[in-house]
Amino acid sequence: MNEFSDQILQPGPLGFKENLDLVTVKSKIKEVMRLVSYIKIAKRDKLKTRFFETKMYDDLFTTEEVKDLIENVPNYWIDPAKCTACTICAKRSPVDAIEGDKGIIHVIDQQKCIKCGTCYDACPDKFKALQRLVNMQISVPLPFDARQKIRKVENVKGI
Repeated sequence: MNEFSDQILQPGPLGFKENLDLVTVKSKIKEVMRLVSYIKIAKRDKLKTRFFETKMYDDLFTTEEVKDLIENVPNYWIDPAKCTACTICAKRSPVDAIEGDKGIIHVIDQQKCIKCGTCYDACPDKFKALQRLVNMQISVPLPFDARQKIRKVENVKGI
């Protein structure tokens, strides 16, 4: 590594005004990095914009818009009462953030979830098991042994 590389790896003035220590700054940067996919999806139309002058990109996003994006990050939650354990959402999750299988109610691992909303879009309308929650606390998922889904079996004549 050279001097330039060492300088790039330093967090710089981030957190200086707030009097934050290096560990806290790195933790906050890591949190924001997890939101990159969400931001790309939420602002995809603006991100497609192409300018001839690089200077014009400086005003593409306002400070308020960025603040709103970071403060109002959605969380996705599967309602155990509505989940039919069909696995459609789990198959669509780009980061395998949904745990569950056929016959087992699904839960979203919030640490893996990138907030892209793919699972929300994939959940069939007739079930509406997935919910998009903004500025709301997500309830603790059911323990695994309580997530078994009992399926209705039709009575077959002669049995």
